[in-house]
Amino acid sequence: MAKTIYLDTTIRYHHEPPLHFNLNFSNIVYWWCPREDGPTLEYCLNDKEIFNNFVNDFKYKDAYLITDFSQDPIHIKQVENIFRKNGNLDLFNEYKIPLKNLIVLTASLDYLYFDEATDNYNIKISPIKVTRPYKHIFFNSLFEHTKLSFLSRKPNDFKKDPTKHFLSISYRDAPPRQLANSLFHKHELFKNNVISHNRFKQNDPQSDKQKFTMVSNILRHEKTFDVISFLKYGFKRHFLDDPKTKGEATHSYDWHNKLSSSVCFEVVIETCVSQNKRFLTEKFLKAVLSKNVFLLIGNPYSLDWLKSLGFKTFSDIIDESYDSEEIFYKRLLLVFEEIKRLCSYDILTLNNKIKQMNDVIEHNYNHFLDNSWDFNLISNIQSYMDRNK
Repeated sequence: MAKTIYLDTTIRYHHEPPLHFNLNFSNIVYWWCPREDGPTLEYCLNDKEIFNNFVNDFKYKDAYLITDFSQDPIHIKQVENIFRKNGNLDLFNEYKIPLKNLIVLTASLDYLYFDEATDNYNIKISPIKVTRPYKHIFFNSLFEHTKLSFLSRKPNDFKKDPTKHFLSISYRDAPPRQLANSLFHKHELFKNNVISHNRFKQNDPQSDKQKFTMVSNILRHEKTFDVISFLKYGFKRHFLDDPKTKGEATHSYDWHNKLSSSVCFEVVIETCVSQNKRFLTEKFLKAVLSKNVFLLIGNPYSLDWLKSLGFKTFSDIIDESYDSEEIFYKRLLLVFEEIKRLCSYDILTLNNKIKQMNDVIEHNYNHFLDNSWDFNLISNIQSYMDRNK
């Protein structure tokens, strides 16, 4: 077996540490984690003084380049823009390396990755399916990263004693979270619940004015869109904590458990809500690890996908038909109808209803921690190499 060669040591790879995966294969593999603002492929090779080795391994030893985007629901257009930037794949053309020796890892399922259609908040977009000579393999590395991080931190358990209806924590800024925040206020759900809207900006060139204009233009014909409420509350910042880094916010398991003990359920607002993605992160997993019933504001069919992974959902007490609504804005409103309905119960009554889901809650907690979330990554890569021989 050939030992994998890692090109950018500043990136968290999935070998030991942190994920303990044995990423060695029959063929030589170069593993690269490209970033839009990161170093080019040629720079990484020259920096490690292996440029000539790379070319020779591909020309004479049937080597592979794996580009790892497994922590993002990155779109095919974004991936290929990064490939084009500064001629990242010019080496393949210059040295006549076949693109079949390129493997792209993303957190998008195969049939969704090869869809060039853009997305919109209030319109259903028809798929634009394409093919490529390179190989795409699904891998969401956040599942295993979250599991190992949780186990290494050993958070405290807190006795469940709800005084509020729900918890909703948002750290990074995004228009879907701005819309949700405006609805929390509009429906008078903010004061009596545990809500944060930190509005941390990450790789975000748009100003608040640009975001307001964009969302307002998209939703201007929606009768239920309250532009005044969105302007007044969508951009308000609410702090329950003040993490110094994204890592502190991501892995705040003890703090999350403590807050969870005071609520009946959780509203998880993912960053990605596109109809042609299926991307869940540590945000949903922290609800699982805090043993919470949750409603999910994310991509359509996310709950169906979770069930295909062996998780269970809460259809006995929650109308989860929102999951199959493909248009984000309509899906958001359906979720809020359920939030309002659950909040119409007094705390004691709602908590008793939530207790009916204890078996499901325990199943999800144990199912997540008892499984290795490699998504058959190693065997999928090796099988592709074997077929190419």
